[in-house]
Amino acid sequence: MKKKSNWVVAIGISVFIGGCALPKFHPTKTESKSTVKPGLKSGVTTESQEEANSDNEDQAPKVGSDRADALFLADRGLSNYRKMRVPFKKGTSFIFPNGADLVRTPIPEKVGLRYLLDLNVPYGTPILAAENGKVIQVHEPKSRGGCDPSWEDSAHFVRIEHHDGTVAQYSHLLSRVTNGQKIKKGQIIGVTNRDGFICVPQLTFGVFKSAKTLPHSPQRETLPIYFEGLEDGILKPGQTYKVLK
Repeated sequence: MKKKSNWVVAIGISVFIGGCALPKFHPTKTESKSTVKPGLKSGVTTESQEEANSDNEDQAPKVGSDRADALFLADRGLSNYRKMRVPFKKGTSFIFPNGADLVRTPIPEKVGLRYLLDLNVPYGTPILAAENGKVIQVHEPKSRGGCDPSWEDSAHFVRIEHHDGTVAQYSHLLSRVTNGQKIKKGQIIGVTNRDGFICVPQLTFGVFKSAKTLPHSPQRETLPIYFEGLEDGILKPGQTYKVLK
């Protein structure tokens, strides 16, 4: 009987100790804490963040591309040139009737417009953006045009500012863009049109050093252009060209 009693006590002690030794676990909800530091975006972006990212992609300098273009031009002794795509679709033929050397003029209102170029193409030819940027002005008066200097101020034009501050001006067109619109290189921005002082179907195209050097500014200044998509990127007067890419 004594042996059985000790066995019962042992069981009781074991149960008691076990009950005390085993803690009770209750499921609890854990709060996830963000590890994203202030100013950094998480993997999930909001609509406004996506728009901001898109703005940055369009307007931020493409460092590698810019450096490559600069080296390309420097190797050819053309450091003062701006490398741009031809503002027409692949396969488009156009005539360049005038040349940079022929545009030098002592006329005060024309000084600084040496590299404002006439590119002869049929009316209705699609015009493409020569570089990424943002539309800063669309000018389309209701009047049309013709071969008379009195029409000069009636020319339609679109101005697009690029990430480096330069501004491309496309004149004699029906635009397909609006003020403030972001533009991609190669995007159609309009078609050639008969407006302003125009004697033959053409696009007048030029790149200004900045928004402060546009045609009506006393500091007006255009830049020489090396065109991508041509066998020789520098236009020569009186030549017919075909866009290769």
